[in-house]
Amino acid sequence: MSDAKPTVLCLVNGILREQLFHPATVARIETVASIRWLSDDASSRNPDTWRVERKDVSVVLGTWGMPNFDNILLDTLPGLRLIAHGAGTVKGFVTPEVFARGIRVTHGAV
Repeated sequence: MSDAKPTVLCLVNGILREQLFHPATVARIETVASIRWLSDDASSRNPDTWRVERKDVSVVLGTWGMPNFDNILLDTLPGLRLIAHGAGTVKGFVTPEVFARGIRVTHGAV
């Protein structure tokens, strides 16, 4: 068993990241996981703009503007186990392929 922290790919960037993720919250997450952030010029909806390593990502954390999690994207995230959406419905981006691969999905809005 590995002691390595799981890797979280956070699909929130720019001003929205500053508004949604207080530094204390980020510090708490970093005690249990490694976070990879999108660059400010990346589009959360367009994985072709994500300049981050994806092979070891366990969790994708996002909000408005999630990409379509089809087989093409899922193949680039072979370690994905959880999609966490901090907003409303997931119907627009979670595909049957997500569940066929045993990936869990959660969402919530405040």
